[in-house]
Amino acid sequence: MIPFYLLNCLGLVIVFDAGDAHPFASVLLAISFLVSLTCFTYAVFSRSLSATSFAYLLYATYGFILAGLMQVRSDRFYWINNAVQREYIPDAAVIVLLSTLAFALGYFCRVASRPTPIERPLTEVPQGQRNRIARATFVVCLLTFAYLLMAIATYGIAAFIGTRHTTGIALLASGGSTATYGLVFTLTRGMAIASMVIAGYVLLRMRIRNNWTLAAMVLACLTLCIANFPPALPRFWLIATILAVLMSTAKGWFLRWKTALFAAAPLLMFGLFPALQAYNRRSESVNLNVSFTSPLEGMMHGDYDGVQAMVNVFGMVSQEGVTLGSRLLSALLFFVPRSIWGGKHEPTGSEAAEIAGFNFLNISAPVPGELFADFHYVGAIGGMVLFGWLIRALDDGYDEARRPVISMMAVILAGFAPIIGRGPLLGVIAAPASALFLVGLWWGLSRIVLARQPRAASRARPRHGPTRPADRHL
Repeated sequence: MIPFYLLNCLGLVIVFDAGDAHPFASVLLAISFLVSLTCFTYAVFSRSLSATSFAYLLYATYGFILAGLMQVRSDRFYWINNAVQREYIPDAAVIVLLSTLAFALGYFCRVASRPTPIERPLTEVPQGQRNRIARATFVVCLLTFAYLLMAIATYGIAAFIGTRHTTGIALLASGGSTATYGLVFTLTRGMAIASMVIAGYVLLRMRIRNNWTLAAMVLACLTLCIANFPPALPRFWLIATILAVLMSTAKGWFLRWKTALFAAAPLLMFGLFPALQAYNRRSESVNLNVSFTSPLEGMMHGDYDGVQAMVNVFGMVSQEGVTLGSRLLSALLFFVPRSIWGGKHEPTGSEAAEIAGFNFLNISAPVPGELFADFHYVGAIGGMVLFGWLIRALDDGYDEARRPVISMMAVILAGFAPIIGRGPLLGVIAAPASALFLVGLWWGLSRIVLARQPRAASRARPRHGPTRPADRHL
């Protein structure tokens, strides 16, 4: 653990030496990195899987803070460098430091208040309930596959299978608005991940194996391979897909190798992923040559624009004030059209960037920025304490494995943690929401079927007896 931490400190020194701009903000960001690295190191070397912690902290530590420090020290920013309001950089660094300390406080308070979770074997599920759970699993996987087929019928298979460049061309050729097919693809990919989580968990961890679950697994694999075709995925979608598959189908193997995988993740983030991005976005259909960039240059990518977004958010709040929760409400009610709700906000990152002097729809708004935009420093500090506690609670819920529906939700939120962490919430929430909806549908179908017990069997059951083992499985 100590060598890993010291090696990362060496990386911090290298990044810090990349320039000499904004010394005060740089010191604050360096402290923020060391605090976040402490949480990340704990997640990497803890005995439990800690996948949700790892996924969020991978982005927060390296993609948000360290990459932001590189940009601040070099005074080079990805989005329209001359539009950055440099007078707000120290204030943005203060928010980053306070929110990072708050996250660590909530995170380690949860760690200290709970013993290490011990997975207990699931009680044997009665045969009648096994069949009902299996049928519910098949239904949700079939619905997801049907939704994928509808999307293929509208946009064509080439819009899913290929690189990001070729799928983009296929989408443009299919017609329709960017917003429409963007939402369709988000929902399709989110539901594909959820169907894989449900089928994998039921088949391999609950060990319910019959024709229904086998058919559901086939449908889930087929849906995932098409909807989340790896070369067509942005890097955060790729992380979500990989984590969902490993956590739901290969927990034992994943747990044995998790320390090595997690410790190597920062190198993959700034080494392998840029090469994959270059391959995915190439314009030639057969050319396999890709360009390799140094990790320092990789930190200048637009996916790591979190600190620049925090500068924009501080400038927006300075000019327009806080919104007292209306931005978070807009994100939670993302499905309400603007034609009905005239006061619905634009994504926080985009609105803040426009006020700063440039307009780009996909600029980020990390969770601390979202909270600051709504509730100022109180929100950024108090909200991140709760967020840190929740991240660790999701780890515990997955590791304990007492209730399958909670474990499934933890798998999904682990996969989408980097996307949620980067934000903006209004722009990304549809993906995890669609996946969680499918898990909720699976749970509801199972409960509805369980409620339809024969009346005679209900009368035969003792009125005052122990709780049925079946009730503890959903």
